[in-house]
Amino acid sequence: MVTDHKQLLREVTSQAGIEPRAPFDCWREPVDLKALLSGDGPPQPIPEMLRRSDGEHLLYRGKINEIHGEPESGKGFVAGALAAEDLVAGSTVAHLDFDVDPNGVVVRAIAGGATAEQCVEGLYVFSITEPLPLKRNGELEDEGVTTLREIAEIPGLSLVVLDGVNRAIEMHGRSPNEDRDVSWFYRVIVNPLRGSDRTTFSIDHVVKDRERRGTWASGSQQKRAALDGVSYETRVKVQPAPGRVGKVQLVVAKDRHGGVRQRSKRIGSTDFATTVMIDGQVDPPSVSFAAPDDGGIAGDWKPTVLMERISRWLEPQIDGRSQKAILDGVPGHVPSKKTAISELVAGEYVRVDVNGQTYLHTSMKPYREPKNSA
Repeated sequence: MVTDHKQLLREVTSQAGIEPRAPFDCWREPVDLKALLSGDGPPQPIPEMLRRSDGEHLLYRGKINEIHGEPESGKGFVAGALAAEDLVAGSTVAHLDFDVDPNGVVVRAIAGGATAEQCVEGLYVFSITEPLPLKRNGELEDEGVTTLREIAEIPGLSLVVLDGVNRAIEMHGRSPNEDRDVSWFYRVIVNPLRGSDRTTFSIDHVVKDRERRGTWASGSQQKRAALDGVSYETRVKVQPAPGRVGKVQLVVAKDRHGGVRQRSKRIGSTDFATTVMIDGQVDPPSVSFAAPDDGGIAGDWKPTVLMERISRWLEPQIDGRSQKAILDGVPGHVPSKKTAISELVAGEYVRVDVNGQTYLHTSMKPYREPKNSA
């Protein structure tokens, strides 16, 4: 007997904690607002994972969360620390490694606080070098659906890390730049792996052109739409490396529920959630997540050249300018320009006023790069 693909997919999503529904129920049954308003509805999600030094958390359990940034910007260390939290708690973690670096996965989990024994016991690393089998219509063959189900049914599984999203999409004959292909990837590959108590955390890249990068990962904007948790952009302040303490800021790119922004420090229009401290002076390295004030949003390094450039550009603009106008008008690396704006606001060189949905930046006093600045 031929297995019903749709039935298999319903079983997978049901076992993943996604409530199965009859066809078109979403069109026939309105939300019960009485239950919602009385407090009997589902509670508002709050961050429960990735503990910061002040005890706050920065990731949502049971949601699709994401981090993106340049190579060597600490993304893997963040994923390792996240995995270590669950491993130490006795849960299991599946790491789907499309970049094929199992040794690095283990090293970073240990850097995050897990022991070698906990990794052997609860960390399942899959080095993915070939796609799941697909039908001619692009849907998964039954074998592929079963494979995802087997991963989702790993005993005690609480976290699934997808390392190398673009490579995973391309491996399945799709393009990370096409909306429908990215939607397919999250619907067919990612959703069956999630659950009410099972989190997915994807690691993504940014475009190579720094001038056109903005704050989002490379590829289709459907990546952003697919997330129902939090997304972070990494900003390197001190490059992580053996023999030094690296510092990487996590900036909130998207927060569906607002709980992470609430726990972040806002400077201008940017929300800084934490500074990741990667201590490479010890072997193995260690990772910690400082509260914004403790980690130093200003930090040891400032983009002083860009700060002066932006200050000079703003000084004659007496009616204020939006962040987008500044980014478009001042040449330079977009993330560094955003950091420069934040530093100018923190130093009270620039004032930020809210005009409807727009943050207007006005020069308060000139900033000039220190003469001894490198």
